[in-house]
Parts: sequence; structure tokens; C-alpha cells
Amino acid sequence: MNNDKDIWRKRVIASIFGFMNKMGKPTDIDKVKGIATRAAGKEYDTFNKISRGKLQALYNYFLEAQRQAERLKREEAITEMDARLLAISGIRYQLKSKGEC
Repeated sequence: MNNDKDIWRKRVIASIFGFMNKMGKPTDIDKVKGIATRAAGKEYDTFNKISRGKLQALYNYFLEAQRQAERLKREEAITEMDARLLAISGIRYQLKSKGEC
């Protein structure tokens, strides 16, 4: 059972590191453990006291947060690309209307 909790602790740490990486925020192990402990709730005062069930919930939460961060980045990239295409289209339109194209 204790080995099982250790595996879930490592998963939580990895999922939070992954989320912070996707957000472009530098972090370290102490910050990650602090994030996990605060996210677990007031009944947990240290990372190692977080229950297995809560570790599983945190792991799933931060995996979903990673997915959402990735979707947001893709949407921002698409929006940026759309803006560039609109700008290019506008330039082409201006050139055509002036007879330069």
C-alpha cells in the first residue's frame, strides 16, 4: 500500500511539472510539492500525508490542466495565424484595388 502511494506521489509530481512546463513557468520540486499540498486541501499539512485517493484526484486534475493548456496554445496559434492571413488578404486587396497586383 505504501509503495502504491509512492507511485501516485511521483505521478502527481510529474503531472504538476508537466502543467507548469506547458504554462512556461519555471518550477522546482519544493514548489511542486507546495502546489500539490495546497490543492489537496487544508486537512493535509505536508505532501507525504496526502491520501492515495486525493493523490489520484490531483494527478487527474493536473493531467486535464495540461490538456487544457495545450488546447489554449493551439487556439492562440490558430488565432494568430488567422490574423496574419487576414492581414495578408488585406494587403492583397489593397494592391489589387491600386492595380499593382
